[in-house]
Amino acid sequence: MQILRVRHGLDHPNACPFCDQDPETSNHLFVGCSLTRQIWFELLYGWDCEDWMPGHDDALIDWWSDRPAAGKDRKSLVTSVTLILWSIWKHRNKVVFDKEPPCLSKLLLSLREEGELLTNYCCSGATTCSCWTQG
Repeated sequence: MQILRVRHGLDHPNACPFCDQDPETSNHLFVGCSLTRQIWFELLYGWDCEDWMPGHDDALIDWWSDRPAAGKDRKSLVTSVTLILWSIWKHRNKVVFDKEPPCLSKLLLSLREEGELLTNYCCSGATTCSCWTQG
């Protein structure tokens, strides 16, 4: 990600914009950072799937490919995880480009609001998506 910033003349440190403790890599940003790990825990706990919590050093693709779900639940899980990743990325961009401070509660609120819309729109009947309406 550093190469893209340099190429576009953007001045941003190489450290994670959320925790400022490790280099910003996709694996760190999406599964290893202390802020995103809290996001995953809150949501997976709400789904009663806390055993799915990614390990600190897990590669996103390895963690993701090991998630058990089938049929409609698999589709809603894929959609939900995609929403989480997209929301983390949007929050990261607000922190980097708009200079907003990282905020767990703001990110969780945004995720739950968008997740509830997602549930109403496309996940009817799937058990995984029901977590979005549990608050």
